[in-house]
Amino acid sequence: DIRYYLLGSDGAEIESFTLDQGERPAVAAYQNDVYVLYYDQGLFKGKVRSFDGQNWSTWTNIQSFSPT
Repeated sequence: DIRYYLLGSDGAEIESFTLDQGERPAVAAYQNDVYVLYYDQGLFKGKVRSFDGQNWSTWTNIQSFSPT
């Protein structure tokens, strides 16, 4: 298993999680949002934060969703 850590811009740990071998977190950007996603027991989970042109929001959990 591999341990991953989500870190804020100040380097503070937001969340850590363990993934099985072969599973990897993904980072995606859409418009002004940045997502960090990982796959866990058949669901995608993760966090999102938004940029309003000047400041970043805090990380918030996204609703888990199935890839199908």
